[in-house]
Amino acid sequence: MVLRRNAGSFQLGPEQTDRACVLIHNIGGSPLEMYELGEYLAEQNIRVHGILLAGHDGDVDTLSICEREEWLETIAQEIEVLKDHPYIFLAGFSLGAVMALLTALEYADRITGVIAMSTPLRLASGKHGLSNYFSKWFTPLDYLEFDDPNVRRDVIDCVRIFDPKSMNGLSEEEILGLARQTARFPLATWRQMTALARDLRGGLRNLVTPLLIIHGRHDAIAHPENALELYQKAIYAPKSLHWLERSGHVLMEGPESEQLHFLCASFINDTVLHDLMSG
Repeated sequence: MVLRRNAGSFQLGPEQTDRACVLIHNIGGSPLEMYELGEYLAEQNIRVHGILLAGHDGDVDTLSICEREEWLETIAQEIEVLKDHPYIFLAGFSLGAVMALLTALEYADRITGVIAMSTPLRLASGKHGLSNYFSKWFTPLDYLEFDDPNVRRDVIDCVRIFDPKSMNGLSEEEILGLARQTARFPLATWRQMTALARDLRGGLRNLVTPLLIIHGRHDAIAHPENALELYQKAIYAPKSLHWLERSGHVLMEGPESEQLHFLCASFINDTVLHDLMSG
């Protein structure tokens, strides 16, 4: 796995506004995967900060020694930066959504709402038993059925959003072959990722922050059952679940990206309006 370089954090939108949103990318990804959503939110009078998580400087060795607490601390620091905004929202994609929810549990008094996109509550734990303890890498694509067209689409979308230049001139089969050869995480990182999901499953019952769940009906990486489980376990949070009927895992690259943008902005603005009217 080669992390994308030169993909730093970004800030968009007006500074003098009462609402702000922190965009949280996936583990192994970059803020660029959230940029188009950020542009749309900024146009809706929302201050947007797309953060770069700890360990994502382009060096896999740096990522491999990162603990999950460091990723969560990156989010906490951005909340502090935005403290003068009365309404702070978190929006995360995939593992970024898991971290957004964990942060909302920790800072319930400071987070106005959470947008969870393509949230995986459960990750593959490995099928090689003790051999995992003697391996440096974990290859998550080994657990996918490549005969499934939804799997193929999700993998290609992941390549497109992660490293679009690598697709130039390649056929679909060549792109999939490249992904299977290069898509791997340091095993230590994968263990941190699975621990994040485990921590969230154990804490969802305590979530009270307004929650918008958005999930692709054809998600082959975080299966739709994850969205249903999230909705059911967050029993005390005001929440809604929206299915994107034609989308897979990478919602930002899917055929309903415009609907995704609209849902996110509407949730933020409607939540603020409800608070203003009730206060």
